[in-house]
Amino acid sequence: MQMKHLLDVLDEFGQPTGRQASIGEVMEKGWWYAGVRGVIYSPDGKVVIQKRSESMIQHPGMLDVSLGGFIDAGETPKQAMVRELKEELGLVIDPDDIEPAGIRKYDHHWSQHLKKTSRAFIHGYLIPVRSSDISLIVQPSEVEWARFIDLDRVKQLINHEHHDSLGRLIPIYAYYKLLIEALEKRLKVPV
Repeated sequence: MQMKHLLDVLDEFGQPTGRQASIGEVMEKGWWYAGVRGVIYSPDGKVVIQKRSESMIQHPGMLDVSLGGFIDAGETPKQAMVRELKEELGLVIDPDDIEPAGIRKYDHHWSQHLKKTSRAFIHGYLIPVRSSDISLIVQPSEVEWARFIDLDRVKQLINHEHHDSLGRLIPIYAYYKLLIEALEKRLKVPV
């Protein structure tokens, strides 16, 4: 028997309420929860971009400049980021190597046919890897493909909202810009 996936329910300030609920219940009732998003980068200024699986409920088949997911009940944000990296791309990363890039409040009401609300405090991270030549082993249920591309091309995707040869980016451009600005500061790239 599979265990029910539970999240800690937060208040509107990001503080735990002491309640736990399933992902479905949190979305149906519009309760606040926590999540993680991370940008994976290499020393040569390349960033991982991924195409989400067509089976995903949120943004199927769209491009994502970050990866992440829900923070499970009782889990720390860094633990969740390490877990998501392993699950989605087969990467084993030391939690001490993950660099915080801020927390963003996200409040999105899905279309009427879904009747769901996603309200989250998203912990952003920068995730350095040793090289853009490392193997990325995608989890097909969540990721169709993943690859490293130049930071300049990532910025073009964000600024132009699409790129014909790759696909269409999830429309969270302002959040992507914050993560990429943090990365540019980290890499000391002129903005």
